[in-house]
Amino acid sequence: MSGDRTFRAMNFERQLLTTREAAERLGLSPRTLEAWRLDEHGAPLRAVKIGRAVRYRVADVDKLIRGDDRGGAEIVPVAARSLTGAGA
Repeated sequence: MSGDRTFRAMNFERQLLTTREAAERLGLSPRTLEAWRLDEHGAPLRAVKIGRAVRYRVADVDKLIRGDDRGGAEIVPVAARSLTGAGA
């Protein structure tokens, strides 16, 4: 069972980008993503917060690139246990 939890956590991590990685993929400055995240009126990309770390979903970044989605500035906290599958 532990191996399955580790696989799920690793798979989840591959679906997330750091601020720098997301900015590079979008051709923007990391400061632009930080400003969007702090904008109270909404931004075109949602962030995921895991503890103190901020991450962006690959799917959300790709949607923004394609112009499919204008997202929102919602920061979604993710409990550490959901990464490992504990309690699931």
